[in-house]
Amino acid sequence: MRKRLFVLCFVALLTLVGCSNESASEESVDVEPITTIEQYNRMTEQQLVDALGEPLQKEEVAWTTPSNGQQITLHQWNYELDTIPVTFFIVDDEVVRLNYYIAQWDETLQANDAEQLMAYLSVEPEGEEYRIRVDNEKNMQIAWPKPTIDEIYAKHQRGDIQEIRITYDMTPF
Repeated sequence: MRKRLFVLCFVALLTLVGCSNESASEESVDVEPITTIEQYNRMTEQQLVDALGEPLQKEEVAWTTPSNGQQITLHQWNYELDTIPVTFFIVDDEVVRLNYYIAQWDETLQANDAEQLMAYLSVEPEGEEYRIRVDNEKNMQIAWPKPTIDEIYAKHQRGDIQEIRITYDMTPF
């Protein structure tokens, strides 16, 4: 009799654990997005000025591309988007990268995994293939979550995001 009761309780426990895991995996990531990053993909300088106004600071840097050693001019335009300091990196009149400097922001941003990070950026893979290259205590790196984004990278300390880098075109980097 005790064996039957034990087996029955054990089966019930396994059933409950299985049900709770299924519902947890179906939950969506519920965060308040800080931006919609796809809108900046390959914007021209004029489109950027039209959308955001003149930058707070402009800098021109001679840059050597790591892949082929080619010398290019990299323009860095600094803005504040909703009080978050950002830098747009522009090559050949197109935005190729965008950095958010969360550590300099007056609020904190917590992301415990890559899916939560993408939700903050309004990126929904929608079944598209992406690869989480790194997800550890200091870095998160997501490769090719969308055809319009080559990479999303975040520097963090145990989930406390310090910087987010969105690369639209990896060619210069």
